[in-house]
Amino acid sequence: MGKRTKFESDSGGAHANKRQRVEAGHERNSPRPNGAGAEEMHSARDLQQALYFDQNATNDFRTGLTSFKRFLDSILYPTDEHDVPRRRTILREYLETQKGKTQDEKHETLLPTLIQAWDWAAESNFDAILAQVTAVLALLFKVLSSQAELTTYGTTLARTILQPSVARRLVRSTSAASNKENVISPALRLLTELTRFNEGAHARAVYSKKDFTLEPRILGRNIALWKEHKGMSVADMHKKPSVRTTAIRYLLTHLRLQDERAKVEILSNTNVTRAVFDHLSTDPPFLIFEIFDVFTNHVFRDKTVPRQTKSRILNGKTLSRIAGLYNYDLEEGSLSEGHKAPEELAHEFLCMVCTDPAYGVMLPTNGFYPSTTMMRRAILTRLLTMATT
Repeated sequence: MGKRTKFESDSGGAHANKRQRVEAGHERNSPRPNGAGAEEMHSARDLQQALYFDQNATNDFRTGLTSFKRFLDSILYPTDEHDVPRRRTILREYLETQKGKTQDEKHETLLPTLIQAWDWAAESNFDAILAQVTAVLALLFKVLSSQAELTTYGTTLARTILQPSVARRLVRSTSAASNKENVISPALRLLTELTRFNEGAHARAVYSKKDFTLEPRILGRNIALWKEHKGMSVADMHKKPSVRTTAIRYLLTHLRLQDERAKVEILSNTNVTRAVFDHLSTDPPFLIFEIFDVFTNHVFRDKTVPRQTKSRILNGKTLSRIAGLYNYDLEEGSLSEGHKAPEELAHEFLCMVCTDPAYGVMLPTNGFYPSTTMMRRAILTRLLTMATT
């Protein structure tokens, strides 16, 4: 069966006739192409040919995706800066050929071939293609965000992905079995890039589709999927982040960009906030730094976030988990340049939230309490005791 040529935004219409399933087990279960067959892209036509989707030639399509990824990498991380304008031109010309319309002809869409392949992979449980297409879309958003003249294509792509018939594929990936990191992580990266694209221009739209993009139970589960990082270098932890790291970064992106109402709704989900702090001691130092940075500056110091919301986050268990960082085993060379050690971050955070009623731990009163200095010492002493017992 050949490639479907019409982009269908209505999922019902797209699947009215059951599509042929690939029977070639060696293609379905083969590992990701190692790039041996990947070709250099010299024109928009090359990209069109590389990304031609045929359900009966999935290995060719996966090789094309690998070539496209290399092409995008060469724009983001060039070895020859002088060649970047030529590559940007090729990309722009290719994207011009990939414009389409929704079924009702009201809205412009982008990359119908990739969206069709993504849709087919999800329907046929072809995880390898599902993961590859998702990862390439996330990388494409990075490229489009870094080039001002390509921003309009990113806007169209964002609107394409946020159509309900397409967005539902995201929740299918983020809710995959917990052992399918290769499916979950690319979807979380795509959501992160989509949310922060063009300084958060589509953050509200992403949140408005939260049943597909930010379902609390699914996000909470993914945040709780921690893994041991001891023995890994900082470079490896950055290059191959865990599902937990990727999920937390997605959450932090929303906390940076959303308005008061959305932030309060997100923070009111105990499945999410509890999962962040429950496994804090297992996180690499750079992630702990990011967590404290965002929660300090975009949650607790944000005066539009009600004290009640902050108080619900800082329950006894959460404070104990934070205090546990005083015993964090910091491996030599694991601290990124300019970052503070986890125990120092925890100490500064606890000193801040435990000594001012605005942050939700201390009660706002002028009654018969000891002086602020005595109270501070008492609270921190108690927390240190909890952390060492």
